[in-house]
Amino acid sequence: MPRWKDTSAFGNRQRLVAFVTVAEAGSLAGAARLLGTDRSNLYYAIKQLERRVGTALFERHVPGMRLTPGMRLTPLGTIAVHHARKVLQEMDAANRAVARARETLGGSM
Repeated sequence: MPRWKDTSAFGNRQRLVAFVTVAEAGSLAGAARLLGTDRSNLYYAIKQLERRVGTALFERHVPGMRLTPGMRLTPLGTIAVHHARKVLQEMDAANRAVARARETLGGSM
């Protein structure tokens, strides 16, 4: 039986959500508050993602940020976050379509 192998650069939905949220919040601390998690979880997710894509997606310690080190997208990160948002939107649309079809067709597991 073939095994599922995650060969995409982005990996899973959770990693994509972490990436997009850090990009939008501008810091690990801000993203952690929004997601209800801690900075170390997000740091690990971002490091995994950067390792998978083979490049830095953020510049760390952005000058001018107050209290907490900031994170700003690199040029490659800007391209990646654009596509990550699209992927998340498509995943959400697929989930909604399946839920509607299940209600209409009366299917359940």
